[in-house]
Amino acid sequence: MNPFLATLTLALLFAQDRYPAEDHAWLRFKVGATVTNKVVVEVGGNVIESKQKLTLKEKTGLDYVVEEVTIQNGQEQPGSLTRSSTGTFTKEETLKIAGKEYPCRISTAKGKRDESDTTTDYWMPKGNKYPLKVVYKQADSEGEIVAVALDEKMRVGTKDYSCAKLSGNVKFGPSEGVLTVWLTQEIPGAQARMELTLKNASGDVKVTVTPIDFQDGK
Repeated sequence: MNPFLATLTLALLFAQDRYPAEDHAWLRFKVGATVTNKVVVEVGGNVIESKQKLTLKEKTGLDYVVEEVTIQNGQEQPGSLTRSSTGTFTKEETLKIAGKEYPCRISTAKGKRDESDTTTDYWMPKGNKYPLKVVYKQADSEGEIVAVALDEKMRVGTKDYSCAKLSGNVKFGPSEGVLTVWLTQEIPGAQARMELTLKNASGDVKVTVTPIDFQDGK
């Protein structure tokens, strides 16, 4: 086959190929699925605790809406909405993790967080329901995280979950730092734990997010 036609054919196939809803971190659950996280922020010797509640509010085909509400001192703050989709497979790349190669397909999802555009690329290996690499860009932040461990155990409540551990550099406004997440598809939103350390002029800011309750809607 002519190289140009081969490339065009592959591009057309990818354009029609969407990441399956049954494997998606939110779409595999029913509307109403929720996860409540404990959020701990450490800065300048002070510790501030709050809760974050994420709820799958809508899903239509391969599109979905997640509401995020912060609960501070028992009071809910005005929430934000993230609208996105499963994304479309556009490219392929092989990642090497711990000396082993993982052929991946790259899914690109575009959406909105409130009124700001978001773009997220996921490197999905065959047979896995969680990504091995994530690159994202939003109005106030951007970053790239890559798997540093696979099948690492993380306890949520009384149960241990097998997770992929991803870590990398991120930017939040003028601050830069390191983000580490543990991902498992058994929890709505897929996040079993998040650790973020940001450096700024007044010192390091450390944020830890851990699920304390979730309802899968099933």
